Amino acid sequence: DSTRSFCVIQIVSANEEIFCNYSVRTRPLIENFNLQLIDYLHKS
Repeated sequence: DSTRSFCVIQIVSANEEIFCNYSVRTRPLIENFNLQLIDYLHKS
C-alpha cells in the first residue's frame, strides 16, 4: 500500500530522536533530509 504511513526514527545523539510520519511516496526525500540534518547536527 503506497499510501501507508511509516515512522522514521533517527538517533541524532544519545538522547535525541527524530520521529517522522510521512507517506511512503516521500520516503526517499525525507531520508535524504534526515541524513543531511544528522550530518549538520554532528558538525555543530
